[in-house]
Amino acid sequence: MRALLDAERFATGLGPDSFFSFRGDGGVDALVRQDPPRPTDFIRTRTVFQAKKSLDLSALKSQLKRQPEAKKLLTDGASYTLVVADDVVEVAEQDRLKKLLKEVTGQSVTARLFGFAQLGDWLSQHPQLLSRVPGLCETARHLRDFDTWSEAEQAPLPWTPDGSRTAGIERVSRLETGILRITGAPGVGKTRFALEALRLRAAAVTYVPEYVREVDDLVGSATPLYGVLVVDKCSESQHRRLSDLHRL
Repeated sequence: MRALLDAERFATGLGPDSFFSFRGDGGVDALVRQDPPRPTDFIRTRTVFQAKKSLDLSALKSQLKRQPEAKKLLTDGASYTLVVADDVVEVAEQDRLKKLLKEVTGQSVTARLFGFAQLGDWLSQHPQLLSRVPGLCETARHLRDFDTWSEAEQAPLPWTPDGSRTAGIERVSRLETGILRITGAPGVGKTRFALEALRLRAAAVTYVPEYVREVDDLVGSATPLYGVLVVDKCSESQHRRLSDLHRL
């Protein structure tokens, strides 16, 4: 859940100061202190997030009362999202949650309750996290998050930036959307360059060791996707195909 919230922070354009995470009773909690520059389906406004193994409203009420910043955000108009490890979320449970929040804050609060189904929809918007959930989709077996990619790379020499590498990294870091192709002779360091250029955006990076047709499904998906997709060993014709799919 924490990795998902980190990925969402990059997607929404929120800075570290506006997105605060803390650990309370063992659940994962986060406060989004301001409206995001780029709202997504899951973070649209200032939001209080909590994740629980089960829906225990009494414990939830006590915890919210012990978190003054969360309570203040809700009182000031922030929304509330609770993620629970249940297959089915009933409408009646949504209503009980809204009633609880009204008791805590003294006013109506916009609230959403997510179970596994909604969590799966959320994860599908961040491909770098799909590899952590076996069986969620067929494409996931081809995907790597940044940490897995970095560990597998294990370069024998330290990274030494020079003028051209620094200029290239700056260009990559400024890229907000679109497709970029990195070319060069085999062994010149294209993959290592991409790794280092994206290090500061690690939470948003998905790496594919080599082009497979499932990447087409990912890029051409109707589901909104966020982050950076790196496809290694991708030929010029495969790159053109992905570019065409990205524009659709």
